[in-house]
Amino acid sequence: TLDQVREEELYLAERGYTHVYCLTGSFIPDRMAEVNARGIRAIAEAGMTPVLESGPFEQRHLEMLWSLTRGKGRHTLFQEVYDPDVYAELHGSDPWKRDPDARLRQHEFAVAAGWPELGIGALLGLGPDMDMEIACILAHYPLLQQLLGVKRVAISVPRLQPGTGVQLRRRCSDKAFLKAVHTLRILAPHAVLVLTARERIAIRDYLWPYTHSWGVAGSTEPG
Repeated sequence: TLDQVREEELYLAERGYTHVYCLTGSFIPDRMAEVNARGIRAIAEAGMTPVLESGPFEQRHLEMLWSLTRGKGRHTLFQEVYDPDVYAELHGSDPWKRDPDARLRQHEFAVAAGWPELGIGALLGLGPDMDMEIACILAHYPLLQQLLGVKRVAISVPRLQPGTGVQLRRRCSDKAFLKAVHTLRILAPHAVLVLTARERIAIRDYLWPYTHSWGVAGSTEPG
């Protein structure tokens, strides 16, 4: 309920958290905007910064959601996988996600709607060629800065992990994952790098000095 959401936001604010993700799946945009509006309003009322991780939206939705942030927030939308064949295989039947170009354009709508910060990323392990995925992130990142004038872009590096009863077709090894993060840090030195709670504590502790930016606390059992 909305009261529970408000109670949770106050609990987090009292413990020093500064940013809270407002995340939903993809469904009817009008309804999705309504659900996110409740969350963003509660986050802003608690004095924290909302990070919208949801979509796709029309620009009018993003304008309405930005108006609730009290002037600070980040719009995040992962491409999930840049490989067009894998994207089509995974999302080709999804009415809200099947067009990869439309998903990329969501960032343009967000900037036009007033969102000052953007977040991008790929789920490492979805695509067969992780070097290509990292290369695409490194191409996407400066385009957002140069074409849209965004000064702060966050790059998330989640890694596909097995869920209960689910076998993965491919895995992103520790070695490959560490290589990816180091590559992003070297070639995108001013980007915010976001570590997720998918990773073991030892991996997070090792990488934290190299990301020196954001870590996501808490997690569901991710895939």
